Amino acid sequence: MALRATRRRILGLMAAGLGATTLAACGEAQVVTKEVPVEKTVVKEVPVEKVVTQVVEKTVTKEVPVEKVVTKEVEKVVTQIVEKVVTAPPQAPVNFIRYVSNHTAGPRGNAMKWALERFAQSRPEIKVRFEPAGALRDILPAQFAAGIAPDATLFTQAWFIEFLPQGAFAEISGAIAKLKDFNKADYYFLPDAYTDNKIDHSFPAPQLMNGPQYGMPFQAAISGFVANVTLAEKAGVTLPSKELSWTWNDWTEWDKKMTNPDAKTFGTQIANSPDFGWWPQMYSNGLKKPFNDALTKSMYDQPEAIEAFKYWVDKIFVQKVAPPIELHKELAAEFGSPF
Repeated sequence: MALRATRRRILGLMAAGLGATTLAACGEAQVVTKEVPVEKTVVKEVPVEKVVTQVVEKTVTKEVPVEKVVTKEVEKVVTQIVEKVVTAPPQAPVNFIRYVSNHTAGPRGNAMKWALERFAQSRPEIKVRFEPAGALRDILPAQFAAGIAPDATLFTQAWFIEFLPQGAFAEISGAIAKLKDFNKADYYFLPDAYTDNKIDHSFPAPQLMNGPQYGMPFQAAISGFVANVTLAEKAGVTLPSKELSWTWNDWTEWDKKMTNPDAKTFGTQIANSPDFGWWPQMYSNGLKKPFNDALTKSMYDQPEAIEAFKYWVDKIFVQKVAPPIELHKELAAEFGSPF
């Protein structure tokens, strides 16, 4: 680092130099006489300005704002609130029922919609919650077992017979008897479909409903033969013009003439249904009843039933004049039925 020479440092060095010189001059005494001229020293007085030191005390005043405290008397007003309990007039209870069905599309769905709309118009005080159920056969047994069954449902006679011994239904005979505009003769009756009869079920059934009642008929269906006249005429088939003028053998010959597998045209559609398939075929072959009067056994082991059922099934697998089940959906297309 470069040394910085200050005025104080220079004076110190000069003093050290003078000391060293003085020490070197101290030795044995020797007198030497020499005249040295002495310069006259003149002291000149130089006027110096007088320095006056004045102490000035500075007082700083700081203004601090102080809030003014005002005491004000306020009159306290106390409001007393008195609550009064008022009992509202009782409201009419809302009647609400759950209705479960798998009639949700096609003609059946339209019929269901029509019925619900008409019921809402005639009985607006009763609210209906419609619960569509595709797999009704699986849903209902589970709901019955869990104790959450719907208030009303729509299904076949076979299910009624199956679930009735389990106590699944409520009897409505007394409620129906109180209806002023109810006439039993206005309704189609099928024993043990919604009533507990256990009577002689020989075909034809009684015309007037009777027995403990648990439901009502909802839709009537007509079982019979419907023919495609255009297809029959093109195939050279002369359709019967009156009852009892043809036999099963005639039917088989007509089917053969109208069937063309390459064009996916078949003589007959076989319905896998008791109402629209097996039962009419069995009745036409002489079967009196599909099950015994105690509803504990089907009568499908009777010769009349076996012969009718075999004729029905052979049209699909032996004669091949009826479409197999895997073709039904394709042939039905947007119409919902292969026919």
